[in-house]
Amino acid sequence: MLWEVTVFQDDRSSLVRVGLVDRVRELATVREQIGHGRPVTLTGVGGVGKTRLALRAAQELRVFFPDGTWFVRIDEIRHPALLAHGVTAAMGVVDQPGRAPADVLLDFLAGRKALLVLDGCEHLREAVGELIGTLRKGAPGVRFIATARQGLAMPEEYRLVVRPLPVPTEADCERPVFHPADLRRLAEVESVRLFVLRAAEAVPGFALTAGNAPQVARLCRRLDGIPFAIELAAVRMREMPLEEVLGRLRDRFAVLGAARPGLPRHQTLRTAIGWSHELCTPAERLLWARLSVFEGGFDADAASAVCADERLPAGTVCALLAGLVDKSILYLGDHDDGTRYRLLDTVREYGLGWLRLLGEEQLMRRRHRDHYLVVARRADRDWFGAHQFALYRGLLADLGNFRGALTYEGVGEADRRAGLELAAALWPLWIVRGLTREGRYHLERLLADEPPPGPERARARCHLAWVAFARADVEVACETAEVARAEALDHGDHLLALRARVIACIAAGTGGNLPGPADAPPPVPGVSGGGWKVDGGSARPEADPQDDAREAGPQGGAREVGPRDAVGEAGRRDAVRRVGARDAAREAAHVLSGTLDDVLSARAGRPDDLDPLLALGVIGLLLDRCGELDRAADLLVRAVELCAGHGDLWWWSHLDWILARVELRRDRPEEASGRARAALAVKLEFQDAMGAALQLEVLAAAAVALGGPARAARLHGVAAAVLHTATTPGLSILALGDIHDEAERAARDRLGDAAYEHERDAGAVLDQEAAVAYALAPDAREP
Repeated sequence: MLWEVTVFQDDRSSLVRVGLVDRVRELATVREQIGHGRPVTLTGVGGVGKTRLALRAAQELRVFFPDGTWFVRIDEIRHPALLAHGVTAAMGVVDQPGRAPADVLLDFLAGRKALLVLDGCEHLREAVGELIGTLRKGAPGVRFIATARQGLAMPEEYRLVVRPLPVPTEADCERPVFHPADLRRLAEVESVRLFVLRAAEAVPGFALTAGNAPQVARLCRRLDGIPFAIELAAVRMREMPLEEVLGRLRDRFAVLGAARPGLPRHQTLRTAIGWSHELCTPAERLLWARLSVFEGGFDADAASAVCADERLPAGTVCALLAGLVDKSILYLGDHDDGTRYRLLDTVREYGLGWLRLLGEEQLMRRRHRDHYLVVARRADRDWFGAHQFALYRGLLADLGNFRGALTYEGVGEADRRAGLELAAALWPLWIVRGLTREGRYHLERLLADEPPPGPERARARCHLAWVAFARADVEVACETAEVARAEALDHGDHLLALRARVIACIAAGTGGNLPGPADAPPPVPGVSGGGWKVDGGSARPEADPQDDAREAGPQGGAREVGPRDAVGEAGRRDAVRRVGARDAAREAAHVLSGTLDDVLSARAGRPDDLDPLLALGVIGLLLDRCGELDRAADLLVRAVELCAGHGDLWWWSHLDWILARVELRRDRPEEASGRARAALAVKLEFQDAMGAALQLEVLAAAAVALGGPARAARLHGVAAAVLHTATTPGLSILALGDIHDEAERAARDRLGDAAYEHERDAGAVLDQEAAVAYALAPDAREP
């Protein structure tokens, strides 16, 4: 369910396979401590099975957590300042402007019974401990399992050391003959069970016998029972018999001087990985080292683009990847767009060490950044079109790699420009996915280095303004957008200048709707005072001198407010605010219409380019705000047709929402409902919780107008459930107050408070399938 997710947000769940050694005692301990309400940290050396144990425990416990079970990869979050944001993003909780991500996460989790699995916390131990402490205080129904190589130093933390699997005794290793009873006992040793299971996968038909039992016992004991090391050894049986596997492993330990008693377990794992490294071909070893620059999954095309050169020809990369999969160096997973590979952290660290020894780390990190810059450019360039959703899925799949690429700083001006361009090109992640805090962090950090003027700086500034608006920081959005516009014009980029003006005008023209004192909204960019005028133009609003009079009172003067006045002082302030908001919207629409006319007249862009359509949509929204509904509808219908012609989904769904609002105000609820249903289907595809909530609010208002107050109440309940996972990105600052309040008031008047609340509560507990079917039904009947 979009607003009630119960998933593991990671492909590592594929590591929990049928037949995996049970870890019965450890699982029982985790269940017991989680039952006592204590946060559990699974500690131990790399490769010992912490992640697998955490996933298995979560799978068994999820029945006790009806509000969700989440798996979050902490190892992909590099900065402590982004920890809470990264967790909220992985959980699908949209950031809330003006509030700390930890507070947003706390609001989402408060009152829920949920389980969070935080994997790979060692590099952010202190920050993770603090976050868990904060969440435990405000969300007592939430439980936590963390994995790290050390404890997190939290109050009441239960540290469970995940030890290697039990191994055969020395007597078993030296036993010359295994009788049936001895063989049965050996087969129950967990390390032996794991080896036999994996060896049978590598060599079908393999089984533990009296003949091979001594070798199996010695191998498992030699590897200290570390699961990952045992699996690496089992895979070797595809290439050599068991006796040779054991002999090669013995030689490897002897070379490292590891034959002495008390071998440290981390050295055992490193030895096992190093032995696998030696058994790879030179080309496979080189590819392994170079692949270590990837963070998260990658596909074959990315591996070839980053790693191939004269030493590794591109035509050989696919075969080499297959070889590394066959040797269990790479794990293979399915994705919507095809096959993707992943290195486990311990294997990646080993490869990165070799990459440094080769002197190629900076070179490969630069090539990695350059490749993902190309990917981001392509998504930016082709976003407005029929392949939009596929591009979006690709951006989400590579989020870890984009984060890694943004941390590469390089040494020269070209690297600084590339970093700026990458951060700006990733606007679909910042805006569409709602990662506004992260986008602002990277854009501000890169701009703080005072890069030289250029198109990259102008674009970064423009998208920083966009992110600031999405976070409801209207003043920063207006100021930054106007600076970006001036820089864009300096470089002859009229479409970017138009985008900056769009952002400035929507921020200024809608800022009156934001919480705050009843003062005038921010000044509209490009307007000095209130005397700015334009001539004609079909997109331009007409000033209505009666607006102020209608809002303020008879004869244009302020109504006298007495002690018995039902409106009171608060109502008068609201009326003043509405007048200010309407005037700001009208002026912003004038300014933006003039800018759009200038761009199109100069043939700097086509009417069906994305930026002119962004402008048309925002003008339509501003016209709606100042009451020019017919003119707004005409513009928006044309913009919707142009978007549909390109196959665009994202902006089209926004336009349909704006048009649905207009149709409601034009007393055309059937048309509003149809628009909102169509847009809702798109928002669900994009997993846009706030966007879905906006459509549900329109559907509820339309239902009231069509004589269905019970349906409206139930839709309000569904919308409330969605809003529990989302807050305020982008255009949503305009949406909920007026439409929701009017619809709720009308529904309560017709149903009565008790019946309204009954229907609303029934909607709030619908599962996704039922809620979506109910909302999308064009002729849904009253329940």
